[in-house]
Amino acid sequence: MITVSVKRYRTRLIDLPSTTCLYIFKYVYQQRQYDLYRLLNKIMTKDNFTEKTIRKALSLKTFGKNLLFLLTTVSTMNEARSLVADNAHEGTLIIADEQTEGKGRFNRNWISPSGVNLYVSLILRPPTEVFAHLAIITSLALARVIREIIPQNKIVSIKWPNDLRINKKKVAGILIENYIGDHQNQNYSIIGIGINVNSEPDKVSEISGIATSIFQETGNLTIRTALLRSFIGELENLYLAVLAGNTMTDEWKTYLDNIGDKITVKWDNNIYIGVAEDIDTNGNLILKLLDGSTKTLPAGEVTLNT
Repeated sequence: MITVSVKRYRTRLIDLPSTTCLYIFKYVYQQRQYDLYRLLNKIMTKDNFTEKTIRKALSLKTFGKNLLFLLTTVSTMNEARSLVADNAHEGTLIIADEQTEGKGRFNRNWISPSGVNLYVSLILRPPTEVFAHLAIITSLALARVIREIIPQNKIVSIKWPNDLRINKKKVAGILIENYIGDHQNQNYSIIGIGINVNSEPDKVSEISGIATSIFQETGNLTIRTALLRSFIGELENLYLAVLAGNTMTDEWKTYLDNIGDKITVKWDNNIYIGVAEDIDTNGNLILKLLDGSTKTLPAGEVTLNT
């Protein structure tokens, strides 16, 4: 290896996102010797996250044919709502490199720095009977793709209803907003997805104990356009399968990590405590309550009882 001066490449480094620069300096500091110029070119060439590279990657039937790419936005969900009001087509994708006010479920903040992660919203116009399957196929598509990247000794799972986790730490979140109109052609769904790809959640005190990223679990930088292509392609295939009358519930259940646990579920201003007994065909949780009765819940905030 060639010893190089970091100072020599200062002007190249400041063109990169600060988090990426941190990875480089950290590596150089640890290894002492490395061809920094080659590393910089590798990162800049392969993670060239632009509208052009994204359009090239998404050569799919419907998803991504209409694309809005933003370097920064308040929230991709906000952008999607505006596009729905303008009669956006099914499969329209909104992708941002950064969100300044990203939100997850229950209006929680989703930390969304630039240059490292994926922030995506997808507009669908499904028939009414498909709404119940959207959380299932979205989390399943993501679980399949992440499973291919993560070392086999680490567990990729879904915390009901749709948090993606690696070894019980959250790596991705899904937020779904559905609207059922008076007529089928008025239906729409907005699926928001945030994936921690190359960030380092363990450096952020408020989430360090509960979140992770693909980078933290593999030690490797992941090319975001490649991950996006794999995920959106998988999701489109599952969506088409569901439209054709197929169900993915059985496979989805194999990823669920809280079946059999004693849990507390907050739903519709009520709190239910019991054992997560099973999932029905629409992905609803069947909770066995403390009095022996059962309650079927379509969604909710789940906490584990110890």
